[in-house]
Order: sequence, then structure tokens, then C-alpha cells
Amino acid sequence: MAMIPQWAKDQRQKGTEIKAIGGKYYLCKVSSKWDPELKRARKISGEYLGVLTPDGLIPVQRKLVDITEPVISKEFGASWLLASLTSDIREKLQVRFPDYWKELYTICLLRTIRPCSFRYIAERYSTSSISEIWPELALSGSSITSFLKGIGTRRQSISLFMKDFLMEEREYLIFDGTGLISLSEKMQDNQIGYNSKGIYDPQINLLYAFMGGQNGGMPAYYRKFPGSIRDISAFTSLLSEMNVSDTVVIADKGFGSTANFNDLDESGLKYIVPLRRNNQMYDRAPLQSADKSGFDGAFQFSDRPIWHYSQNDGKGHVLSVFLDGVLRLKEEQDYMRRLFERHEGYSEEGLRARQLEFGTIVLKTNLTEPAEKIYQLYKKRMQIEQFFDDYKNLMDFDSSYLQSDAAMEAWLFLNHLSMMMCYRVYDLLRTTDSLKKYSMNGVLQEYLSGIRIEKITGNWRYEVMTKGNRNLLKQIGLTLPEQPILF
Repeated sequence: MAMIPQWAKDQRQKGTEIKAIGGKYYLCKVSSKWDPELKRARKISGEYLGVLTPDGLIPVQRKLVDITEPVISKEFGASWLLASLTSDIREKLQVRFPDYWKELYTICLLRTIRPCSFRYIAERYSTSSISEIWPELALSGSSITSFLKGIGTRRQSISLFMKDFLMEEREYLIFDGTGLISLSEKMQDNQIGYNSKGIYDPQINLLYAFMGGQNGGMPAYYRKFPGSIRDISAFTSLLSEMNVSDTVVIADKGFGSTANFNDLDESGLKYIVPLRRNNQMYDRAPLQSADKSGFDGAFQFSDRPIWHYSQNDGKGHVLSVFLDGVLRLKEEQDYMRRLFERHEGYSEEGLRARQLEFGTIVLKTNLTEPAEKIYQLYKKRMQIEQFFDDYKNLMDFDSSYLQSDAAMEAWLFLNHLSMMMCYRVYDLLRTTDSLKKYSMNGVLQEYLSGIRIEKITGNWRYEVMTKGNRNLLKQIGLTLPEQPILF
């Protein structure tokens, strides 16, 4: 950041700030406004007052160029990164939603940078550089409400858009689901049912498919179902709409019931499903062996040895048990800490009952792949679970107050688009080996949102950039455009 000389600082009055640009020092008005989303005051640059010199201030009216507009500052960095990574999303939206594609893209870009409810979109839009590209968009709360009704009735267009991004070569699909609580009594899909936490409430079930293979983790397809449906019919219905049959379903623990396994077998689907540790389907005897003599062998995963053994049930199913010694020790230590701290539900009897299960994963499958491959596939799912959980904070906004099935469908599609954008950032960090140092939210909210542009004398230019942002851009291999234009 440029150093401002003392003679310039001595001329700064209350309610003003000095901007160092090109070796000159400009005096501008400055104020602050409380931002309810950031929960802190946000600086607002105001009217340009003149140029500071060692001999004093040269007011704006003395300059040969008449400057009548105030200095305008807008966010650029995070919007530019997302715009750079999602040109194909813009193109496909224009094809599938020719009348709404700009609004769709803009709302999702702004909510990806910083999750917010729809009533704050217009303000975010006005302070973002995307408003310079598309200055005509109507994004007030009432405008978005009307816009949602139009989008939500076009499930076929939504489906075609998602199919545009389905890869031809897909080895497997990873499924995850969540229950969305709604206060509306007008939605047909808002029905009584159990969610993943065992809560019996009116809700809507959301089932998601993620890509596996090289594009593992990419959000591929979603569909909402009535809250009362939590069985194989949701899988088969989703796969039918996707026009997919030759794939492997990797589900979560909540799906591992006898009835669901029977339905899966009848459907002909290939699957990998984790079982709860306390189930009675597998033999625990090898876990009691200190010398691992009851195990089939071990392999390396993430620099940790994973011991495993498998058993066939004679019906075409394989139950594989995996033991992570590092995880076992960690879980045992955690249980004992809670026991010593007298947490409710922790006892010495409970410790003895769980000791064999610490550090284990039990998977049931009808595949004939080696145990190591089955484990790797499931671990990919766990990575997606973390990504999905991190993303769900976006779903906390507005959902419970949506009043129609069409509005809910549109809201889910907006979330899907934001999830696609999130994944592009995540994948960039992954492929540049940056995840150890940077998080997806940190890159967008803490770093790149700080790269701003300002308009002085009719021209846009970059504000002074921090060293942290320069280091980030170098790490991910990107360079800002010479002119601050998004696309």
C-alpha cells in the first residue's frame, strides 16, 4: 500500500480520506453505513474534493477538468473470479432461459460471494461491478418474488440445463439428501416425515446427485420430493428423469435398512451403502484380534494404513469392514474425555461396548471391486458430504417462508447454480494445491472481495491491492485483466 506523506496527512479533515493514485494524493469525503449482513460498519467513499499538494488543497473547481461525479467504489475481485470460471454457465442459461438468464446469473453470483436473503440482493448488486455490465436489472425483493414464480414453473428447462452438464463418461453417482423445513401450508410437497435428525415435521425432501470419477464432487442433478418419501422410489425417479441407468449409487447411512436393500436389489441398481456400526450384519471377531490375523490385508490411504476384511452373505452382497487405527485412537480419546467430564450418555459400560467399533467403517455393496476401490469410492462421498454441509448455510435463507411449490423450485435452482459456482472455486483450489492454505469462503469473502475498483474522472481503475491478494492470485495462477472489466 502506498505511503501517504505527513504533509498530506496534516491536511486531512474529519470525514475525509486520502487516496494515493499514480503518485498524487486525492482528498475525498468518506462516511460509514451499518451493514446488517457483515454485522459491522462499511466504508462509503463520497464526493471528490480535490488534489493535495505541499502548498495546500487544490479544490476540484480549480482543475481544468470539471469533475462533477463522486468517486464510486465497487467490488471486483470475487465477481471476476466467478465470471472467469463460469462462462459456460452463462452460455447455457442464455439458451435455456433467454428471458431471465441475466437475473439468474447475477443473483447466484452475488449469493455465492456472500450468502444473503433476497431482500439484500439489490444493495449487493448496486455495489458490485456486475452492475456496470448489466445496469438495467430489477432485483428488488418484489421483483425477485415475481421472477421466482416464472422460473419455478419451468422444471423442464431446469432439467435440460442440468443435463447440459452431465458428463458422458461417469463411473458412478454419489447421492446426498436433506430435509427442508417449510412453514407453508400451500405446498403439495410439504408433508409430514422424518428428516436425517429423526425430527418428525412437515418438510420437503431434497435429493442430490454428484458426479464421481475425474469430476468427482461436481453438483449434477437435484429433485425435490414430498417429505413423506424417503425410500428407493426417490432414487429411481431421479435416475429416470436424468435418463441414467448404468451407474453406481453411493448413499448415506440413513439408507441402510433391510427394506431399502431389498428395493435396491429389485431395481437392479449397483450400490455402495454404509451401515451403522452397531448393526448385526457383520462379524466382529477379526476386530478382537490384536495381531490383525483375522484381516484380509491393508492398504495406504491419505498416508494412513487402512486394515480391512470382507465377508459374503451368499446373496450377491459383500460386507467390507475397514479399520483406521489413527481414527480409532482419536475416537477412543474423545469418548474418554467426555466420560471424565461426566457428559450425559457416556459411561464405562458404553466405552467397553463401543471399543471394537471405534475407527471402523462398514460398507455393503453388490459390486465385485476390490476392497480398496470400494473404500476410495466411499471416501469420495464423504468429501462431498463436507462440501454439501458447508454449502447448506446458503439454504438457511428464505426457504421456510416460501409459499408455493413454484417458488420453492426456483429457489432450489438458484441454490443449484450457486453450488455449481462454489464447486468451480473449490476445484480451482484443489487443482492448484491451495486447500491447505485457503478455504472457498475465505477466498471469496476475505480476500477477493477486497479487490475493488473505483471511478474517478469517468475512468475505472483498481484500488490499491493488498499483499495477501497478490499472494493468492499467484498461488492459483491467475492475473487480473489490465482493464477492470468482468467479461
